[in-house]
Amino acid sequence: MERYNDYELLYLVRSNDEQALEKLIENYKPIIYKMYYQLRRKLDSFHFDDGYQAGLVGLYTAVSYYKEGKNMAFSTFAIMCITREMYATYRKERKNNYAHNSRIVSLDMKLNEVEEIYLSDVNLIDQKNDPASIAICTCMLEEVYGILNKIEVKVLQLKTMGYSYKEMGNKLGVSAKTIDNHIQRIRKKLQSLFD
Repeated sequence: MERYNDYELLYLVRSNDEQALEKLIENYKPIIYKMYYQLRRKLDSFHFDDGYQAGLVGLYTAVSYYKEGKNMAFSTFAIMCITREMYATYRKERKNNYAHNSRIVSLDMKLNEVEEIYLSDVNLIDQKNDPASIAICTCMLEEVYGILNKIEVKVLQLKTMGYSYKEMGNKLGVSAKTIDNHIQRIRKKLQSLFD
């Protein structure tokens, strides 16, 4: 395809020229990539596919709604539309992240204030001593240890032995907050194991 400026490409795209649309997308890919990587630094879970598609939606919006008589270059309008759409997708992704994290329950949560019973004190699994249950637990433990890194395995082992966050932190030479962060990551990994 010949070299066209944005306005010529816009005219051709509005005339249903698919090659012009492909060329316009190709011209704006670097901007979409740049915006995605700027947002990616702020939110680890902002997936490339989501960001790229949001950028394309923003570009299509610019093609659909650009009006030449408004004293704004098409490139400026397109960048504005791409940016807005990507930020909207980013905010939606961030909101979903916060909603997910708000459903996480701490094992150190008090169930009863008077008797000081914690969630970690309650046996949620009916453990049987028959060989089949032991074999299943052993297989599951191997699978669990397979997805955790060394420090997470150690934190999980200490937690199951009844250590508090502070005690685990002292034993491993880190803060109680760091232990809490490890436990949150362990929860996420375990949840992904059972999804």
